[in-house]
Amino acid sequence: MRLVRKIARPRRREVKPLAPATVEVMRSAAKPRDKALISVLAYAGLRPQEALALQWGDVRDKTLLIERALSLGQEKDTKTTAHRTARLLAPLREDLVAWKLRSERPRDRALVFPGAGWRHVDEDHLRDLAQARVRSGALGRRRR
Repeated sequence: MRLVRKIARPRRREVKPLAPATVEVMRSAAKPRDKALISVLAYAGLRPQEALALQWGDVRDKTLLIERALSLGQEKDTKTTAHRTARLLAPLREDLVAWKLRSERPRDRALVFPGAGWRHVDEDHLRDLAQARVRSGALGRRRR
């Protein structure tokens, strides 16, 4: 065993979050639902699949409860199977309150970001949203 060398694993790329100014430019250019979705992703740090499975009952006074994710249109456990909470920062809280009022105060089991027929949003919506922001120049030039 001492003659066998351990396999070198490739390094993971460092996660570089968007600057708050960039997030605010994206939020200002978005429709109300997408504005709230961008806030959840940027300010609470949810994975896209977790954000799409979020229910209004998961939105608390000061935190978000993350206990499910969307995978191929089905609700599943989170990627790590660990349930957690995320703090509700002021801009995120404001966007979620505004979105809830526009959504006519849905029940706790209702999805925060529903798609057509109040079902789950198509997972490609997030990709389309990001590409539209890049094309419109809302993201500006990427840093290297």
